Amino acid sequence: MKSDPRLVREGPSTVDETVKTVTPTLLRFADLKARHIINSWPSVRKYVDDYGFPPGRKISPQTRVWTDEEVAAWLTSRPIAGRKKEGAE
Repeated sequence: MKSDPRLVREGPSTVDETVKTVTPTLLRFADLKARHIINSWPSVRKYVDDYGFPPGRKISPQTRVWTDEEVAAWLTSRPIAGRKKEGAE
């Protein structure tokens, strides 16, 4: 007996795979600090205001989080550091 293609579910095949695809990895301030992205709360405010760092989400009155994806996107949007070529303006 063939299965009806309209009844075949596409996407993750297990509950664990579904949770991984739906739930983003959340980073707290300590995670950002451990990754050497931010070193202080004043830096967070300055980066958000001046450099387009994502503001994050408040999940409780004293807890702010960022998704791994939004932090990675911000990092890749930053210019690559290097020396200016001689004679370049």
